[in-house]
Amino acid sequence: MKSKSTNRHSSSELKIKPMEKIAPKYDFDTHWKVAIKDLFEDFVAFFLPDLYPLIDFSQEPEFIEQELHEILPKGYKEGKAFGDKVAKVRLKNGSKQLILIHIEIQSSHDPLFLERMFTYYYRVLDKEQLPIVALAIYTDTFVAKNHNRYVSQHFNTKITYEFQAHKVIDYSEEALLASNNPFALVVLTCKYLNNCKKDSLKRFTFKEKLIIFARERNYSILQIVSLLRFIDLLMILPRDLQFKTNALIREKFLPMETTRIFKDDDYHLSNLMHEALYGETYDAKREREFLAAAKIFLQKGLNPKEIAEAFKLPLDKILNLLKDGNEEK
Repeated sequence: MKSKSTNRHSSSELKIKPMEKIAPKYDFDTHWKVAIKDLFEDFVAFFLPDLYPLIDFSQEPEFIEQELHEILPKGYKEGKAFGDKVAKVRLKNGSKQLILIHIEIQSSHDPLFLERMFTYYYRVLDKEQLPIVALAIYTDTFVAKNHNRYVSQHFNTKITYEFQAHKVIDYSEEALLASNNPFALVVLTCKYLNNCKKDSLKRFTFKEKLIIFARERNYSILQIVSLLRFIDLLMILPRDLQFKTNALIREKFLPMETTRIFKDDDYHLSNLMHEALYGETYDAKREREFLAAAKIFLQKGLNPKEIAEAFKLPLDKILNLLKDGNEEK
């Protein structure tokens, strides 16, 4: 399956130097952690299809990695350990038994990674006394030969610990685009990024493609918001290209900023998207801007009730502005 090119800008039009001497610092671990929590059911369906039908997703998973950090060796409490996710889930069989899913995200070569996987496993098992499904996801292009196995041997004593492992480089673009699971676009984002870490123009092109892919699929509002947040935060761009990306997001996902009539779902999506990208909902932004304008009109002596009606704001908020202004004098 070949995707249509969405690059509508030539390098001459953008007037930038696409190749960067030093690649931006990409925070794979943190953004994967957020995506896993936001899209947990989709994550399990994508990476653990055998386990997926056994889990009762009507029961919210419990993420317990923070409380388990106290049982890790001191050296593991810094850096990479905080990229792990540990989730307790309940099965459909009605029993009170819980399964602990242990997840590791590995975005760069760490010689102690396999040992850390094993250490985390036996310490969590000792504390929780629950069955553990361990999973490692390698998002980088370099993957060690024994990437799903830890072996420790001393004389006649030997321990072998094996776990599931998935490599981003093993997934084809065609297969990811053919999947309707939102997590396929999470994996595709990492795959694209591995091909353009020092090329901002390529990142811009890939980012546009990913945004349009997310829009074309029949995802829920929360799935779209989570995906676009992941794509936007991981695919770091220079300021001028980010402005162009923001314009595309507004065009595709924020219909309330146009003059068209929008449905309730579009309105809800717009608010969530605005909050994900800018730290506040569109409603909050509009009210903040209206209150700032109302304050200016109050200072000019206009009637508070007329100001409230003009800006469609509650009268009590206008009166509070007036009160605050009088107290400042």
